[in-house]
Amino acid sequence: MKTSKPIQAEIVEFKCEECNQGVYRVDNSMDPLPNRWGHKCTNCGQQGYFPFAYPYIKYKNQQFVLEKHIVKVNPKPPYFI
Repeated sequence: MKTSKPIQAEIVEFKCEECNQGVYRVDNSMDPLPNRWGHKCTNCGQQGYFPFAYPYIKYKNQQFVLEKHIVKVNPKPPYFI
């Protein structure tokens, strides 16, 4: 059974250095790079690649990627002989 309880965590964002107004968000329309997420500024549209999917959650010095940014792979069902 699932249970939950409140915790104190931080949300970590990456501010756009081009316009200094927006923050980067994952942009899945960008071509993927190994170990990098494509991002786009919410204000000016500047694009970039980062080793983390922003925003992410930081809790007790651990970084947690939001579930919506995890690539889900459907494994093939086992074959029976």
